[in-house]
Amino acid sequence: MPEADLGKAKQFIRSSFWLSVSTFSVLLVGAAYRPIVARFLGSAEYGQYVFIQTFIAYFLILASFGLRSVVSREIGKDPSATTTYMVAAYRISAVTIILAVVFSCVAGYLLGRGVQVTLGIYVLSLSIVVLGVGDLLEGALIALGRSFYVAI
Repeated sequence: MPEADLGKAKQFIRSSFWLSVSTFSVLLVGAAYRPIVARFLGSAEYGQYVFIQTFIAYFLILASFGLRSVVSREIGKDPSATTTYMVAAYRISAVTIILAVVFSCVAGYLLGRGVQVTLGIYVLSLSIVVLGVGDLLEGALIALGRSFYVAI
């Protein structure tokens, strides 16, 4: 095996290791966190909490619009055009994020699930902005090879 391929194999193994460690860490923290929150909130409030999280997760799909994959692929092909792709992606993302936030707030209002749930949806819908922008940035970092794992 040529030395260049050996270096890529080592990087792939190292990247896979760190990806596995991060995934396992998130699962472990979630496994420890959820029972504590459930015990603290009680069954009714925990049900509302999970409902709000699930509700917002559906609108995150609309906000991401698959742009992370496109950005990662296109910047990976032509790193010199990173600025062009990121500007275009952020413009598209701004529209989809605004639509997702507005739709989630309107849908939360129309559900009529009570003041606590509606306010929870309003507050958590703001996380769509942060997660949508972060998703694009992560796609660019993967393509540029500045992240711990390799885009395949």
